Amino acid sequence: MKADDEITFKAKYFFRLLEGDWNPFTPDIIQIDDQVIEHKRRNWYLISVDTQTYHFQNILGIDVNKGLFGATIVIKSAGNSKIEIRGFSKKTADEIKKLCKTHIHTNTQRGTTDALASAISRAVSHGGGTSTSDELEKLKELLDGGAINQEEFETQKRKILNS
Repeated sequence: MKADDEITFKAKYFFRLLEGDWNPFTPDIIQIDDQVIEHKRRNWYLISVDTQTYHFQNILGIDVNKGLFGATIVIKSAGNSKIEIRGFSKKTADEIKKLCKTHIHTNTQRGTTDALASAISRAVSHGGGTSTSDELEKLKELLDGGAINQEEFETQKRKILNS
């Protein structure tokens, strides 16, 4: 994963030390771009780096468990798997959570549907130079192509016909 807008967070040794992680050469690293969150950690033998990559479409939630010192980030993904990443300050953990929530929203169907509804609304309200039948035809193509489901189709169809 190498992107121009990639953001990297590195766990602090002090917070990891409090959790019982004595090895200063195995920090947890989180890299976030607009599609995935990647968790990297050098293995205990210092030979290679273990990596877990989660696409935001498959993430169900991000939790931050705050202790007296530091915080643990819990990433829950589809398939009941989760990872716990320790060693971040509370402020950094909150920043990671906020950033991930934004990316999760834009990468899920709900985010796609909101964007689609907004685009259709703008096209209809600005006149867009297209007729109602053209808009309905485009909407049907999205349904047939699998970009939206039947319920979303009906909702957008009602919006178009009511305007």
